[in-house]
Amino acid sequence: MNMNSSNLILLLISLLLFVIPLSEAFLRIEWPVDLIRFKPPSLPMKKITIINKMSHAIAIKCYGGDPIRDLGSDWVEPGAKTSFEFCYPLSPKTSFKCTINGGRIVAYQQSYECANNKHCKWKIYDDFTKVYSWKRENWLHHHYETPIWKPRCLRSGFCIDYPRLPFKVNRLPPQGC
Repeated sequence: MNMNSSNLILLLISLLLFVIPLSEAFLRIEWPVDLIRFKPPSLPMKKITIINKMSHAIAIKCYGGDPIRDLGSDWVEPGAKTSFEFCYPLSPKTSFKCTINGGRIVAYQQSYECANNKHCKWKIYDDFTKVYSWKRENWLHHHYETPIWKPRCLRSGFCIDYPRLPFKVNRLPPQGC
């Protein structure tokens, strides 16, 4: 037996005695999941809540983003509320709109930044709307007037766009999303 074959045999024996048991122990270690799989940072959850304070039911459809995404639709009875949640990134020009029987309410990026980047709330009435101010911790009253073509940032921290909303309900039954 020459020197090379004896070195090879010693190497195989050392593998069997030391390396393989160590590798089995290494595999039995419970490693944290973050070390095994890369998990990209998650976007914060954002939410739109609309409360129907009118005397009749309203159809609501929310959409928006870059590109435009459908956030869903709902039929809201008087006194009831509905919510739409999403995790899309917002850019300065991003807006999320909810159409309500021919009208719309709009939230811009600044709205979410001023709402702790997570939640816009509206109460919809026949002649006016209220938007919740997270800075003042109360509801702010807004009349439906002429359209605002560019969003304006209020001292309360919300950027809004309220065209005059003609609340004429077609009395159609709710349709699936």
